[in-house]
Amino acid sequence: MAEVTLENVKKIYGRNPEVLAVKDVSLHIQDREFFVFLGPSGCGKTTTLRMIAGLEEISGGTIYFDKKTVNDLTPQKRNVSMAFENYALYPTLSVWENIAFPLKIRKWNNDTIRKKMEWVAGALQIGDILHKKPFELSGGQQQRVSLARAIVREAEVFLFDEPLSHLDMKQRQLMRAEIKRINKDLQNTMIYVTHDQKEAMALADRIAVMNDGKLQQVGTPFEIYENPVNEFVAGFIGEPPMNFLNCQILRLNDFFELILKKQVIAKIHQSRLPNQELFPQFVRVGIRPKRIQITNSENKKDALQAAVIVYESIGEKGILKVQLLGEPIYLITEPNQKFSKGENIHLSFPIQYLFFFNPETGERINLK
Repeated sequence: MAEVTLENVKKIYGRNPEVLAVKDVSLHIQDREFFVFLGPSGCGKTTTLRMIAGLEEISGGTIYFDKKTVNDLTPQKRNVSMAFENYALYPTLSVWENIAFPLKIRKWNNDTIRKKMEWVAGALQIGDILHKKPFELSGGQQQRVSLARAIVREAEVFLFDEPLSHLDMKQRQLMRAEIKRINKDLQNTMIYVTHDQKEAMALADRIAVMNDGKLQQVGTPFEIYENPVNEFVAGFIGEPPMNFLNCQILRLNDFFELILKKQVIAKIHQSRLPNQELFPQFVRVGIRPKRIQITNSENKKDALQAAVIVYESIGEKGILKVQLLGEPIYLITEPNQKFSKGENIHLSFPIQYLFFFNPETGERINLK
């Protein structure tokens, strides 16, 4: 068990110091925390994980395990255990031998190894394939074996790089629950990399959202979802993603009108605007699909007409795509609703659910 701290950690590939794969990342991962790095491909999350593991040399900054600098320590001396996306299994060894290998080289006795193997085989549901070789396994089975080999050890920090990426949806859901349970049982620090926001939200105590090598926001799943600090985080979290509209703000007496293509979509009392003189004339307005309301009356104040593009009923919810003043908008509805292509409906945007972003910087603008 260990706390992990990164101070201004960066990674440069090649000779150009301006091309940074990871840009001055600073954060503190608490002892026994399940911490997730989340972001799109190429954002620097796996590189950051590999620097924590000692598999990548850092180009600047400091990494600490329990306040001890580990910059120059090998992965073995850092006592980390890692599960890779590409399995990294020994092809000539059986599943049993692959999983037990890190225990044998540490000279664990056979009885302890057997008990550990029984536990991990049960936890990951691989008891029936322990005798097989990797080439006899499906991709999903190989990934579970890789995961088992990582968690069977007694390590300071467990590191997971997209460990569920080759499992089907049902297996992913089952394994997420198992990994979370294992985390509670082992009480170890676990650091996990994924591009799957559902996976991150389901597993994490806290999430670090990354993009373009930079740390965008660190917080609990609730904080990341409800209080995104910028437009990238707001748009990356949520399915369907947040809707964004380019709006103008015009003052009318004590209110500011939010204008979308000459139509008023909401009004904001001036007392709610911070630094009114500095508030931009144009803003990016975000609203989550589940917050848009379908009104029953064409005459309802501030309601806007939209045309239905397509409707999908998927299980316990429906996803409705409409055209609003030339902009595609997504809504979440109750399932099994009846909408026809081209049908006109009327929408309203409750002010309490709107997010405002600076169109130039992408930073969130908070109302009072």
